[in-house]
Formats: sequence, C-alpha cells, structure tokens
Amino acid sequence: MLKTRNYRKRISRCYEIAMDVILDNEEPMNLIHGIINGPSNSRIGHAWIQYKGQYYDGVFNKYYEKDFYLEHFNAEIVHRYNRKQASILSLKNKHSGPWDKSLE
Repeated sequence: MLKTRNYRKRISRCYEIAMDVILDNEEPMNLIHGIINGPSNSRIGHAWIQYKGQYYDGVFNKYYEKDFYLEHFNAEIVHRYNRKQASILSLKNKHSGPWDKSLE
C-alpha cells in the first residue's frame, strides 16, 4: 500500500497528488500523464501512478487493475516517468504537471 497524504479536495489536483505519491514513496513506480474521459465524456489530461501491476488514481484515492482502468476511463497513456525523470521535470518547470502542453 502506498503512503498518501490526506487531501481535503482531490478534484482537479491529479498532477499534484500523483507527484506527491511518487516523491513520498520509495518503492519502484511510474508517474503516468495521459488522457481520460472526464465529465460528460469530455477528454481531459490526467495523472495517475503505475504501481505493482496496478494503477493508483489519487483523485479517487483508489487502486485499479490496469486493464479495467484503461477501459473504464478510456485512458490513453501519453507519457510515463520514473521518479528521477518526474523530479527533474517538476523542478525544471516549477510545477507538478502537466509538462506536455497537449495535456493542458
């Protein structure tokens, strides 16, 4: 189980929450930036964590089997970052993401 922070509001904070998770845990994992179905089936940029064969979505504070997550949210992976890559991009850009303008 990943260490997660207690957030009062999670909606619209996926990049911040996912970045916190990857920095707060030592286990191997990847930060995923991609696109999912949002409200009213609109396509929105989103961030989640790949961990031990599952996905953890910080907005919902829930673990999902990879295939279920990809299908249920119609998720498309655009970028996959390890901890070092995510840390460098976060420092360089001075925010938690997205770092690809196409996901804004």
